[in-house]
Amino acid sequence: MSGHRWYLAGWGYRAAGYLVDATLAAVAGAAAGASVALLGGSTDGRPARRPSPVRRSCLSLLVLTAVLLAACGEGSRSATKSRPGSSMELTSEAFASGGRIPRRFTCDGADVPPTLAWSGAPRETGPFAIVMRERDARGGDFVHWVVSELPPGSRRLASSRLPPGADEMPNSLGSRRYRGPCPPRGDKPHPYVFTIYWLSERPAMSPDDPPSQSVPAIMRAAGKQGSLSGVYAR
Repeated sequence: MSGHRWYLAGWGYRAAGYLVDATLAAVAGAAAGASVALLGGSTDGRPARRPSPVRRSCLSLLVLTAVLLAACGEGSRSATKSRPGSSMELTSEAFASGGRIPRRFTCDGADVPPTLAWSGAPRETGPFAIVMRERDARGGDFVHWVVSELPPGSRRLASSRLPPGADEMPNSLGSRRYRGPCPPRGDKPHPYVFTIYWLSERPAMSPDDPPSQSVPAIMRAAGKQGSLSGVYAR
């Protein structure tokens, strides 16, 4: 039942956007009709009259009002979909944000994920997803870990123990598991980012999608997110 609730919530956000579009269309139509009248024209083919200065001033005010309403509508649609400024907090008991990732969580150790905890999720019911990536890899953006379908209400992910229903998707190596930091020896510390996503709608992806498809789908479906960064060198 919880899955239906968060899915319907996503439809609610989109419906709000459709309502804004309909309102703006009505305003535009009214403005067009009023413009004809103020300019002294006619919609039935009769000759137009020269508009008076008062009518020209009224038309300018009407056009300005329509432009302002359109701008407000665009802002409303953007806020409805992405809610900019909404963020979550992601932390780990293993390291502080920006700190060195312990050896245990890398290819030089047990290669298991650190325990993660998050806060700031909205009250609406919706699942979570976690992505770990390295953007400074020599081959480009490298995705180490993708976890989807973390259950609504969860606020913690213990090391190497996924809750029932959660799913690990293929990473950049094609494996369905966590692959920790493993930079070339002698390189300067490489940055790694863990990101938690609260999903306000169902991502358009399948369980076998590579990260080049799954990660963008998760990001598009996200309503809120939070990140934790760390570095590692060998």
